[in-house]
Amino acid sequence: MIAACATVVALVAVGVSVAEARTRTDVWLDGVHVGGTDRAGVGRVRAGLQGPRPRAVSFGAGAFLATGYDELLLGVDEYDPDRHGEFTDLIRNRLRVRITYDSLYGGESFTVERGPDL
Repeated sequence: MIAACATVVALVAVGVSVAEARTRTDVWLDGVHVGGTDRAGVGRVRAGLQGPRPRAVSFGAGAFLATGYDELLLGVDEYDPDRHGEFTDLIRNRLRVRITYDSLYGGESFTVERGPDL
């Protein structure tokens, strides 16, 4: 019984710790802030594309990624440079993504950014 209670307490502590980690993602398209990686922000990025629309993964508020997660946020099946030139231009020249992360201890504001002119 004591071992089971200790396990529950440990799991709750891990859950609280994970919930305390803070990550903020900001997305810009052509220099205009369009939001984050939620459905609305990703939809704004995809909305202006005239050619084949890439598939997208979005994250709701409070979502976090497991260690080793390697899904693409935006992608196309069977990439063809002729068909997907607009998508290539989007990724290389028009899209900027900034991720700011605070550990469980907070206050660090680790930042990684990818986009044109960096």
